[in-house]
Amino acid sequence: SGNGIAGEFSVTPNPVAFGNQLVGTTSAALTATLTNSGAGSLTVSALPDPSAPFARSGGTCGATPFVIAGGSSCTVEYTFAPTASGAANGSVAIVTSVASVNLSLTGTGIQGALTIAPTTVAFGDVLVGSTSNAQTVTLSNSGTAPLDVTALTAASAPFARSGGTCAATPPITIAAGGSCTLTYTFAPTTAGAANQTLTVTANAPGSGTITLTGTGTPSADLSIVKSSATYL
Repeated sequence: SGNGIAGEFSVTPNPVAFGNQLVGTTSAALTATLTNSGAGSLTVSALPDPSAPFARSGGTCGATPFVIAGGSSCTVEYTFAPTASGAANGSVAIVTSVASVNLSLTGTGIQGALTIAPTTVAFGDVLVGSTSNAQTVTLSNSGTAPLDVTALTAASAPFARSGGTCAATPPITIAAGGSCTLTYTFAPTTAGAANQTLTVTANAPGSGTITLTGTGTPSADLSIVKSSATYL
C-alpha cells in the first residue's frame, strides 16, 4: 500500500480439517478467513479453486483480484466430497501483494465394506420330512464406517431362516469392524435336489449372494422289506 503503510496477511484456520466423511456424501462447508491485520490495504491476486474431492462452495471474498482493506477480512467456504476411502489432501496457493500463503485442506473418506462368509451353504442329504441342523452365514464389516444391508432375499421352502444375530428384516446395520449372523435350515418335503440364491444388498462395497443347496432323500420304507426266511 502507499505511503509506506503495509498490509499484513494471514489465513485461519490453516489447515482446514474436515475429519472423517462418508464416501459418496458431501461435508458441511468449513470456512477459512483471509485477514489483513495491517494498517494499509492489500490485493489478493490469486485464490484458485482446490482440486476434487475438495471444492469452493461460497464465502464473502470476491473474484480475484480483490482488495482487503487494513483491519478487514473476507471468508472462503470449502466442502469435502470423498469418492474413495482414505486420507485426502488439497492445497490452495493464495497470492497477495504482501505475502503468499498455502492453505491446506485435509479430510478422510470412510466407508463400510461387506464380507459374506460362506457364500454357499450346502446342507447335503436330508431325509424328506425332517429338518437339517442350522447352518450359519456371517456378515462382516471390514470397513471404516457403519454399513446397512438394505435388502436381503427371504429364504423360501424348503429352506428357511431360523435365527442369527442380524436384525430380522433390513435394514441391518453393522458397525465398522463388526459382524452379525444369519442361520438357515433345510426341510425337504420331496426327494431331489433343491437350491435358492439369496441376494444381499448393502450401501457399501461387498454386496453379493448366498446360495443354499440341499438334496431331499426318501425315507426308508420298511414295508417292502421281507424276510428271506419266507422263501426258505
